[in-house]
Amino acid sequence: MMAMRALVLAIVVGGAGCGPIVYINAVTNHAQSSVDAATAAGAAKIAPYWYTRATLFLHLAREEAARADFQGANHFGRLADEAATVALRKVDDAKAGK
Repeated sequence: MMAMRALVLAIVVGGAGCGPIVYINAVTNHAQSSVDAATAAGAAKIAPYWYTRATLFLHLAREEAARADFQGANHFGRLADEAATVALRKVDDAKAGK
């Protein structure tokens, strides 16, 4: 019985730290990299709507993380990544003449 309680406690305590880990992966790695790539590609001029959307969602993700709302931060990080991806696609289409 004591071993069962220890196992449950370990699962609860171990699961409490998952929010920041997902945030670091979703926002710091993916979204920031996507926004950086869009910046380097010139998306601010070619796809200003999607680029601005990506940068603002990335900013919101960081604000939510500062409030320790990692679920909200992850949500905005995913939206930033998606917008930056669209901005990059628009840049590629413009350079290809589409």
